[in-house]
Parts: sequence; C-alpha cells; structure tokens
Amino acid sequence: AAWRCGSFRYSHNLRKDFMQEFDAELDEEQRSTGRRAALARSGHTSEAIDNVVYVIGGMLGGNVGQEAEGMSVLTMNLQTKKLQLPSLVFGSAQPPMRMRHSSCVVRAAFLPGEQPGVAEEAILVTGGYCRRAGTKIMPGLNCLTFLQPRGSRDGSQICWHEFEATGLAPNAIYHHQCGAFAAGKRVVVFGGDIPQDDPEFFSIRTRSSVSFVYVLDVEGKHWEKVVTSGPSL
Repeated sequence: AAWRCGSFRYSHNLRKDFMQEFDAELDEEQRSTGRRAALARSGHTSEAIDNVVYVIGGMLGGNVGQEAEGMSVLTMNLQTKKLQLPSLVFGSAQPPMRMRHSSCVVRAAFLPGEQPGVAEEAILVTGGYCRRAGTKIMPGLNCLTFLQPRGSRDGSQICWHEFEATGLAPNAIYHHQCGAFAAGKRVVVFGGDIPQDDPEFFSIRTRSSVSFVYVLDVEGKHWEKVVTSGPSL
C-alpha cells in the first residue's frame, strides 16, 4: 500500500480492483476511512497469521494517526474477503500510533491464549516514530509490543500487550528490519537509525564497519548483541 504525494503515486487500478473484492464490514464513515487506509498508507508493516493479514501503523493519507490516537490496525481476511478495523478487547494495552517500525510473527507462551502455556502466534512490533505534533521517537527494543489475534481470530478483534525487555539494545530505533527464526522463538534486528543521544549510537556511528545484529530470546524477553562476519553492505 502507499499514499498519494506529489510525484509518488501507487494507487493503480489493479490495487483498487483487488480491494473491491473485499466486503467492508464497516459503517459508512468507517468504510471510507478503512478503504482509504488500505489504499493510502506508507511506513507501515504487514504480517499474516492464519488467513488474516494485519496492516499495522504507518502514515495514513499523508498524516500519521489523525484518525486515532492509538496504533492503527487494518485486517484483511483472505478467506472471507472482509476488510475490517478490529476492535480492542477489554484490558488491551493501547500503544501509540507510529511509522517506520518493524514487525514479525513470533510465538510466546507467556501471552494469554485459549490453551495456557501453548505458544500461539502473535506479532511483535518494535521501534518506529510518530510525527503527530512533531516527531516523537517510540520506545526501542527495550519495549516489546505484541499484537495478538483474539476471539475467533478472523481479524475482528485484537489485543495489545507490552513488556519490558532486558539486555543490551537501543532505547530507540527506526528504519530497521526484524525477522523471526527458530520457530518464532527468536528474533533478529538489523539496520536502522538510532538517535545520537542513545548509548547504542556509538556502535553504528560508522556504518561501513557495523558488524553485529541484535537477537531476542522471545520467552526470556532478553536481547543480546551478536557479532556477524562477511563484507559490509
């Protein structure tokens, strides 16, 4: 997805035809907002769990989060072809809106689920920033933010959870990437920008010599810096 901005346009007919196949389960006001959010969004991430794609955060129609204070989430159910703005279940955290974050699908047994102790899939969101009323950097890798499908897991309900993490990692990061491995029990983070006042900025100040990644033990909620080898890109 993308947003209209001067010479940058990515709202072609193929995208529109694809979205028209979905039944928007929204009222008239939400329908226009939901379709615009789907067709006009940048700086977001998207992850799939079962048959549902979760589109998370980003710049909506050229402005970050004007529609809501909290994190914007749009779901696309590929089986039922429904486009929805999911509701938050009672007790959910409410992380702020952001863009230029990263996300990946993980498994965390400590999250509440239908079967206690069973690690169900959830989406880990890290870092990013918000440009509402000026640029505000979001918490970095020290704050683990999880999006968990709830209810019938059809994209209509979600729950956010936030946990503190330990270990050596930046307190703020954006423009980075992350990916899960080891069956969703570990996450690697690489690249990105770190504010100059963050202690970890010293490690990336000379980009051509950066030779490490951050690796998360999901269950332990602990980060470590792992040295890499090979040529720098």
